Amino acid sequence: MEISTHPYTKEIDFTAASKEGAYSFSVYVKAVIQVTNPLTFYVNRNLDVNAYFKNLFTMDVRKITRKYSILDYEGMDEKLTEKLSSYNSFDDSTGFSYRVSVVTAEPGRDAEEYVKNYGKQQLDMKLKESARGLTSPLSGSMVEALKTAVVEGRMTEEEAFQKIAENEDKEFARAVKRVETLRESEILTDEESKTYGKVKILGGMSESEKLLTGQAAKKAAGQEGKDSDMIDAMYNDEEE
Repeated sequence: MEISTHPYTKEIDFTAASKEGAYSFSVYVKAVIQVTNPLTFYVNRNLDVNAYFKNLFTMDVRKITRKYSILDYEGMDEKLTEKLSSYNSFDDSTGFSYRVSVVTAEPGRDAEEYVKNYGKQQLDMKLKESARGLTSPLSGSMVEALKTAVVEGRMTEEEAFQKIAENEDKEFARAVKRVETLRESEILTDEESKTYGKVKILGGMSESEKLLTGQAAKKAAGQEGKDSDMIDAMYNDEEE
């Protein structure tokens, strides 16, 4: 029986525990093997080469993998390759020499679902953080936000007053619509609607006044008088 002394590649796969303990890494090793003593190799022809390398590498591999989490194992491949590459040697008992060329490791099948779920959680968290980052410059109060914009020079006072007036008009229109809906649904009577409208709508306008200063307060006060007249006129027209 002729035994080839040309080098050939051997691939070995085995598992090694991770830092978590409950999960493991799938380790892949590629080694170049060459028969250097054909007679000894022939005598050991029934040797399970896979088992031989697993037994040879497992202890050192596990010492390294147990330092890494399946969620963060950057740099582990390099450490494994560096360690196993030092095994460039000839084994008298087997009749062949070996040289490790590549070592890689990644979470095993038992850890795939855990890693996948963790990845989704991290993505959701990052998206929420990004959303908070985008909205954090916005104030909960439009008036306060506009004040900040004026102070920072991003908007003039007149532009801020205009924005406030536009917002007040929209809020007033929505409030009137709510009152009308309550009255049309017969939840409130005409008289109750009138009282409710003055308290809720004009009360809300008064609260906005408190947030304004100087000319803005005067403008809002003038608008409130118009709004009050508008509500009274609306109900007076309907009563007629």
